[in-house]
Amino acid sequence: MNSRNGQHLRPHALLALVLLSTATYASDPSDTANASEAADPARGLTGTYRFTTSETCVRSPFLLPPAAAFEPNTRQLMVDGETVSALGNGLLRFSSDGSVTLENGRQIEISTGRVGTGATPVAPASLFTCSGTHQLQGNKLSMSLACDVKQAAPVVKVALGPLNLEGYLGISPLFIDMVNIGSDIQTITVSVNGNPVQQRQRICNQSISLTRVLR
Repeated sequence: MNSRNGQHLRPHALLALVLLSTATYASDPSDTANASEAADPARGLTGTYRFTTSETCVRSPFLLPPAAAFEPNTRQLMVDGETVSALGNGLLRFSSDGSVTLENGRQIEISTGRVGTGATPVAPASLFTCSGTHQLQGNKLSMSLACDVKQAAPVVKVALGPLNLEGYLGISPLFIDMVNIGSDIQTITVSVNGNPVQQRQRICNQSISLTRVLR
């Protein structure tokens, strides 16, 4: 075969390769089955999703309970605050009864104000779990979570909530993007032996991207 003939054949060979790869993907029934089973308006969303999340928050220092860092109607700060951002990942499991759990959550936080000499802007990674409910109405998915941050001392508990997020399913529920656009005041409560000893409040812009874990 001379080089000129080879050049004429390359586009045909490339087209054949594309068609072959497309046919191979479409012929895998597990992808279609998982997609159709993942979202049923009668049952809600089901299945396990890995996720990545990012957030930017304005938060208060820790205060004595009950914390009142933001004016509820205007969201105006009533104490001096700080801005932090964070990235995280983990797994979300949706059940047909409307429940949802977050497992293996891990998040790293950075404070944009701690940039002076000797400051430590990056906090140690925190581990967390969450539980809550989800609702599927048409292609709109909403989710509300309450979370616990893992602590070294068993008598200390750090709780965070509510985390309210929403998003829309596309043609396939294999990939979902959800957001919290900062309308909620979230409260972090530190308890010792079940007694709240400190609280802080925050308002966040948050996003979370879900990718279904196929069977």
